[in-house]
Amino acid sequence: MNEPLVSVLVLNYNGLEHLKECFDSLLNLKYQNLELIFIDNQSQDDSVKFMKENYKKVKIIELDKNYGFAQGNNIGMAHTNGEYIALLNMDTIVDENWITELVKVAQKSEKTGIVGGKFYHYDNKEIVGFAGSSSDKFGNLRQFGDLKKERGLFDFEMKAFFITGAGFLFKREVYNKIGLFDSRYYLYYEDVDFCWRAWISGYDVIYTPKAIIYHKPDLKREFEKSLKIRSWIEKFRLRTLLKNYELKNLFKILPNYFFQKSVNLYQYRKQKKGIISSLLIIYLKAIFWNLIHIFSLIKERIFVQANRLRGDDFIFRLMEELQELEMKLIASTKYKKN
Repeated sequence: MNEPLVSVLVLNYNGLEHLKECFDSLLNLKYQNLELIFIDNQSQDDSVKFMKENYKKVKIIELDKNYGFAQGNNIGMAHTNGEYIALLNMDTIVDENWITELVKVAQKSEKTGIVGGKFYHYDNKEIVGFAGSSSDKFGNLRQFGDLKKERGLFDFEMKAFFITGAGFLFKREVYNKIGLFDSRYYLYYEDVDFCWRAWISGYDVIYTPKAIIYHKPDLKREFEKSLKIRSWIEKFRLRTLLKNYELKNLFKILPNYFFQKSVNLYQYRKQKKGIISSLLIIYLKAIFWNLIHIFSLIKERIFVQANRLRGDDFIFRLMEELQELEMKLIASTKYKKN
């Protein structure tokens, strides 16, 4: 396999405690033709100082404020030279063959635009964090293997509706055609939107089990911020639907989307009223936020639809195919025993 240049972007915000393990694993990669780029979202710890003192071959980009995940990586793209670009969270450790396996899959087909691998939980390497994905028509997502024990169920290459933004590789030509992340997505769901746009623009998104990452999610912090995270997800999920569906299908899906939200509220009726109130506020904020940003939404939608090579019928079939695959995995005896 020839080794085209791969630019690896690692976006950081106050991640000092993770940087040594992350960059040591990157320097241990068997793949040699690499450009390592560290982007700092104006961290308040000593992240930049640590990187300058210990990783002199890494290109360091210091941003003037915290731009969030989406825009931070967008800015970082301007500093890349690779034929392939890989994004990686700073709280990860990569296997020595990570880039090798991603590039190998990407080179198999001209249609393959985005490739991602298998994520294991850092503290328990028998637990799978990500091994493929599916979505329904309303943007409700499922990650295959989510916190399940490794049983060999995900050891095959397959299509994925999206790859988690914590670590994936894409061809520069994808970026040249559709851009990277929507800058309005501060955090969460930007990876789903990116992959969705890639699918409808004629590219395939592929999962491979041989490209391995160990991820260190801060579950406690995520739990504490769960309502804030839910608010971000709802805003950006709705924006993604409004941008990416053909108009004829958008008019069919939106009424059902809002009906589904009403059902969600009804299902919480026996629980504390505070939960219902919080969800109602989150749903209303999502609608209001998208109305406020209607002009950028229209601009993005025009761009997305202009680059469309696949209709929504293709997306619906893809969703059904991946949901059927998920059901087969769930029905598996091995999966039930996790």
